[in-house]
Amino acid sequence: MIPKHLRIKSSFFKEKYPQAKKKYTRHFRIALADAPIGSDTCFAVVTSKKILKKAVLRHKNKRIILNIIRQYYPQFIVGKYVFIHILKDISLLEKKDIEAEIIPFLVK
Repeated sequence: MIPKHLRIKSSFFKEKYPQAKKKYTRHFRIALADAPIGSDTCFAVVTSKKILKKAVLRHKNKRIILNIIRQYYPQFIVGKYVFIHILKDISLLEKKDIEAEIIPFLVK
């Protein structure tokens, strides 16, 4: 898990997600929205029940992404809200492949 102050609150979804700039990869939709000046970059990882039926798989996929975020956090851009929407099951992918899809959008 990432620290609580780096997670996006659910109240920000309705405000920030519709106006966020969205970028698509093979397995993800990454949306970047501006945060207040001087704030840290905050994250949310989302998976729908339509994509993964079982909660165990949804949580496993979220943990994979959150571990990558925690590992690379100091290198990320500052002052953004980052929404990562998982579009396909990533539990069978290697970590380096997932990093190659996500990290280029988030690094300074």
